[in-house]
Amino acid sequence: MRYDKLIELVKNGEQIYNEITGDWELPDPQSEEVYANITDLGTNQSNLLFQDLNIDGKVIRLKQAYKKPIDYILIDGKEFLINKRQLVKNKTVFIVTAKH
Repeated sequence: MRYDKLIELVKNGEQIYNEITGDWELPDPQSEEVYANITDLGTNQSNLLFQDLNIDGKVIRLKQAYKKPIDYILIDGKEFLINKRQLVKNKTVFIVTAKH
């Protein structure tokens, strides 16, 4: 299994109240790049998990345990939402779907 695809794990910042303007501001998201193994979810798994065959689902495996909070994952600039996150031994597995 090759961990050869560079992905970004992104955490949105918390909203901050700006007393000068009176607006709530969202700081820039923080991201971390890691190498991962990415495979397609497959027709059977897509149907079983989401009851839909047309979902762009992927399984992302990280070599290390990743316990920091994240909101979404960027793969080649495309945003993927996290449906399931699982720690297996010293590795992390994500099941993700493309954001429309």
